[in-house]
Order: sequence, then C-alpha cells, then structure tokens
Amino acid sequence: GDADCDDVPATEDCDDTDPAVGSSEGDADCDLVPAAEDCDDHDASVGSSAGDADCDGVPTADDCDDDD
Repeated sequence: GDADCDDVPATEDCDDTDPAVGSSEGDADCDLVPAAEDCDDHDASVGSSAGDADCDGVPTADDCDDDD
C-alpha cells in the first residue's frame, strides 16, 4: 500500500500519512539526517555528525580531539 500516494511503498515510507516525508532509503531511522552524516542511522535520537565529527556527544567546538 501507499496511503499518502507519494510512490513510496508503506514498508519503506518514513510516514505513510505524509507525502512530504519520503523513503527510509538512505535514512534508516527516518530522522531526516542522511545516513552518511548520521552518527547512528538506526537511532533517531542520535543526530548528525555535522556538529560532532567523532559522534561522541561532545560538540566539535568543545571537543579537544574531535577525531577520537
């Protein structure tokens, strides 16, 4: 099925009631952060690495070693 008629099957749709929210392909946890930038693409509560390069929970600006 495809309840929101956005051509994304319900099994792959992040929100099958909203046509503006699309496929989980490339965003497994549907948090709108692409997998390539997501610290944990299977946990929507963990976001982008844009402000935390090593994904340790300490913002890059405050991290003494943001590669570790």
